[in-house]
Formats: sequence, C-alpha cells, structure tokens
Amino acid sequence: MFRNPIMLLNLAIPIFLVAVLVMTPHNNAHNRPDFFQRLPQMIFPIVTAYVLLFQVNWVFNAFAFEGSGIQFLILAPVRFRDILVGKNVFMGMVSVFEAFLTLAAVSLIFAPPPLVIVAASFAGLLYGTLANFALGNILSVCYPRRLEFGAMRQKRQAGITVAVALVMQALLIGIGAIVFTVTRHLNRPALAIVIFLILSVVTFTAYRISLSHIDGIALDHRETLSAELCRQD
Repeated sequence: MFRNPIMLLNLAIPIFLVAVLVMTPHNNAHNRPDFFQRLPQMIFPIVTAYVLLFQVNWVFNAFAFEGSGIQFLILAPVRFRDILVGKNVFMGMVSVFEAFLTLAAVSLIFAPPPLVIVAASFAGLLYGTLANFALGNILSVCYPRRLEFGAMRQKRQAGITVAVALVMQALLIGIGAIVFTVTRHLNRPALAIVIFLILSVVTFTAYRISLSHIDGIALDHRETLSAELCRQD
C-alpha cells in the first residue's frame, strides 16, 4: 500500500472532501439554508459513503499487483479462500481507518456527529463492505487486470468489472440513503443501526457462500489469472 501513491492519495481525499463542503456556500439563490446547514449530523454518513467508493479499485481487482507472483499463489499449498480472506481483512482494516479519519475530519472542521449517527454509519459501512467482498472476490478471480506499483496512469480494468462495481456502489449507497431518510422521518435514528446490522447478516451470509465456491472458481480460472497477471505490456 505504501508503494502505491494512488492509494495513499485516496486515503487523504476525505479530508479534502470535508474541506470542500466547508468552502461551499451555505445559502442558495433564494437565501435558504442548504442541506448540510439544515442537517449537519448527516455530513458524516454522506462522507463515509466515500469509503465504499474507495474500495472499488482494490476489492474488485484484488490480485492487480501480484504480477508473476500469482503463479506462486496458484502452486502454493494454500487455499484461495484463505488468500482472499487475508486481503479482505487488510482492506477492512484500511476502511475502518478511513472511516475514523473521516470522523476526525468532520469533528474538527464541522462538529462531532451524534453517537447514534456514528454507530449507524459504521454499521452501514459493515454491511456495504461485506457486500463488496462477496462480489469483489469473484470478479477478482474471473476478470483480473494487472496494475503496476507506483504508476499514476494505469490501464483500465475489465469493462464488466467496472460496470458491476459502479452498479453495486449505487445500490449500496442508495439503500443506505433510504435507511437514513426513513429513520429520520420516523425520528428513530437508532433504528438505522438495527436495519444495517440485519443487512450485515445478509451480506455476511452472501460473503460466506462466495468463499465456499471461490476455490473452485479459482481452479477454473487459473489460466486466466496467469495469462493476465504475468503478461508484460
């Protein structure tokens, strides 16, 4: 991660995003308060949604930087399931760090969000991250694309991976927005935590199912992995 300037830059984007919200005029043409001025407690959930977008390049192409090393992973007496779980754990830790970085930026630049909103945001992040892992692991094996360390300009990922990843993020963030909107309308913000935890159970189940099939999928696509990741452009 530290050898990749793109990932390091992405880690700093939440602070810039919050700063942009601060510099944005808070009144519209009709002198009415904007959304963030009327509902400042929703700044953290909205900015946290960026963490899911941050995962797209790394979760849906998990073997991008393996290069010829993918041959050792294929031949090693290690299940692909365990390899991907390790990658998922690392990316989960990065996502949690990113969320706390976002929380610190919002607290310092705006105001600390209510604890119930923070808890709901992290529960939503859990549900979205597990969903990304469930689908991203399969796409990483079926449609790998080699990337280079330290290169700011990279070739594009597989078209189907990009399309599925973007639709997935739109769906996850859309569901999250609906949950926050409904619970705010009911004046029951704590209900969002319960809903997101239930959704997390669903996505965790999907994640477990995908892991149970990933070894067979990797075996069927080992030639694709070797040909794409070992190719020298």
